[in-house]
Amino acid sequence: MPAHSLAPGFVEFQYTYSNLLHKMRLPVTPGAGWAVGLQPNLVQKNGVDVGFDAAVDAFAALLRPMFANTTEIVKAEAWFYPTNSPDPIWVYTRAIGLVGTNAGANTSAGQMVISYRTLLGGIMKLYLLEGVWAINVRNSWPFGASAATNIANFMIGNTSWIYGRDNAGLIVPIWLTTKTNDAIRKIRLNM
Repeated sequence: MPAHSLAPGFVEFQYTYSNLLHKMRLPVTPGAGWAVGLQPNLVQKNGVDVGFDAAVDAFAALLRPMFANTTEIVKAEAWFYPTNSPDPIWVYTRAIGLVGTNAGANTSAGQMVISYRTLLGGIMKLYLLEGVWAINVRNSWPFGASAATNIANFMIGNTSWIYGRDNAGLIVPIWLTTKTNDAIRKIRLNM
């Protein structure tokens, strides 16, 4: 399997801000009974399956404070990615339709990356785009009392269903880094 493969599966969150659709792909371990069109289960770090709808609703609740009410978390999709397959297979979509809850203003073209170490020594990075945060910040763990810390605590917790691309659970956050995303900046400036 390639080093950056999303096999055996992933969850894709889609959210919008100012006419742009952003996608966040999170590696997962499919639980029992994945079948096209049926709500799948995701394996948590503690080995217990959790239903897709409950899992993505809980994660969406953690994402909402990262964004102003001008961002909408549109939906989450489950994708199965067989190891030797050239393409992933859509399994299920959950409509979410919730807006951000942060009272601040989103930073246009802003990017936040929270990096994690996996149990097998790999690195996993969570990318968030155009949310409420300052640019050019770099903090080591712990990040203090913040919405980013709440996300990090969930992702390293026993009930997390998010894994690294090496299929190992996340054990510790490393850095929180923000900057301007050059690709989004070019889109925003019509370059």
